Amino acid sequence: MRRLNRKKTLNLVKELDAFPKVPQSYVETSASGGTVSLIAFTTMALLTIMEFSVYQDTWMKYEYEVDKDFSRAIPHPRGHAHLAALVNHDSYNFSHRIDHLSFGELVPGIINPLDGTEKIAIDHNQMFQYFITVVPTKLHTYKISADTHQFSVTERERIINHAAGSHGVSGIFMKYDLSSLMVTVTEEHMPFWQFFVRLCGIVGGIFSTTG
Repeated sequence: MRRLNRKKTLNLVKELDAFPKVPQSYVETSASGGTVSLIAFTTMALLTIMEFSVYQDTWMKYEYEVDKDFSRAIPHPRGHAHLAALVNHDSYNFSHRIDHLSFGELVPGIINPLDGTEKIAIDHNQMFQYFITVVPTKLHTYKISADTHQFSVTERERIINHAAGSHGVSGIFMKYDLSSLMVTVTEEHMPFWQFFVRLCGIVGGIFSTTG
């Protein structure tokens, strides 16, 4: 009795099949059909490899928000260094080189724009100015997670000549400003479900086109 009910159920399912199968005896193979199948499978393999490379690739997502952390203090020693009383004015030479300048934790991949900067003074009464904007940065990648800072800089230099109207004090000056915006950098990649859906779309589309 159970077998009879099972056969009836299978027959009912077969009647609901929206894709009737052609008997094998009616199927005829040909060279053109084999060529189309070969091209289809080759295209399918190439697109699958390309999709897999895209799935393995990562990109950086940048988000900006107001920095609400006011609890951190910047360590800064008190005092100023004056060379006027120690060196003759005509002997001033403000040629300099900045080997490295960074703010916060050292993180691979973050570019410090002043590293390796070298300036040659052409006059003993010359001013060098660096206007630095420091941006708090949170970095989250698959390898590291750190709270650090990035900065941008604008450089200016000029010769001090009061007779020509160029006033100021010769020297090297670094003026920095803390940005009120915080940048969050997150490394992301394509989720597996999206990769699977795209893969099914490739396979199904090629079969539908060549079938």
